[in-house]
Amino acid sequence: MPAPKIPLPGKVVGIVEGEALKKIALISVEEHVYNCTVFLGFVSPDENKILEDALLFHDIGKKLFRDRRIYLDHGEGSLKRWGRNDVQEVLKRDYTATMRPDLEGQVSEEVDFSRVMYAFLGFIGLKKEGTKKSAEGIKAYPVREDPQDPKSPVAFASYRLDRPFGNHAAPIKVEHLPEGLENRERLAGLIRLHHGFSVSKVVPEAVEWEAFPNILYLLMTLDHLGSSWAERLVLLEEGGSKREFEGGVDFGEIESWMESEPETEMNPDGTKTVSAGIRLRRHPGHEEVVPFSVTYFVREVNYVDPGLRN
Repeated sequence: MPAPKIPLPGKVVGIVEGEALKKIALISVEEHVYNCTVFLGFVSPDENKILEDALLFHDIGKKLFRDRRIYLDHGEGSLKRWGRNDVQEVLKRDYTATMRPDLEGQVSEEVDFSRVMYAFLGFIGLKKEGTKKSAEGIKAYPVREDPQDPKSPVAFASYRLDRPFGNHAAPIKVEHLPEGLENRERLAGLIRLHHGFSVSKVVPEAVEWEAFPNILYLLMTLDHLGSSWAERLVLLEEGGSKREFEGGVDFGEIESWMESEPETEMNPDGTKTVSAGIRLRRHPGHEEVVPFSVTYFVREVNYVDPGLRN
């Protein structure tokens, strides 16, 4: 898959060690989608063009509905442009050129992922080192040695970071998808509901299209597998408290676990790529090993929320 020319974040992974948020890794929107497509042939062996296109475009909203404050308030120089309203079409073209290059040529604009990372750190309040105040875009949750005693020492912490995008599924309309796509109405319906399998919303779609619930379920399965394995490989490579995992990643009838030890490669643009073989099983006798990789940009932050020490 070609890399996007404008790599905006689609997934954020925090690497925590004890009380400290040691590093932050950003995965581009398009890279996350690519991570999901690796499992398509196993999850849906019969070719299904609607499922394939729904998967390829299921997270276009993360790019279109980005949090514009990241770029307007914290971007430097030309990066501020991506906080404006009038760049929506360019972002859609860049996404389409990456996921379906047969529909769109590459855009002329280009953004360095390291500058996006710097702007995101500013957005969550980590651009200035050594601050004594809690970062505005980060929430720390302490886990104490004695959970019943709020004054006992902190054993470790978990951190929740503000997302770099808003609601990216429910607002999707036909016009957010490239004109060259077939079945845009059905694709938009699948994308809108891929984070919420609500019966009250699925039933009206199923009345119009009987296959809708099954395709939506497959889309959610692929999204879960791609996201979970990407996060696991990042944590395995970068260390931290969560690098030990029990079992594999399961969703519905699909089981998966790591078949081979991860391998890491440094890329010229400053990103890292971690690769491993993932074994998938639907039921005994139906197994397959697929090559999986995730490319991301990581930055050390070494942040400890001051509130943890109170």
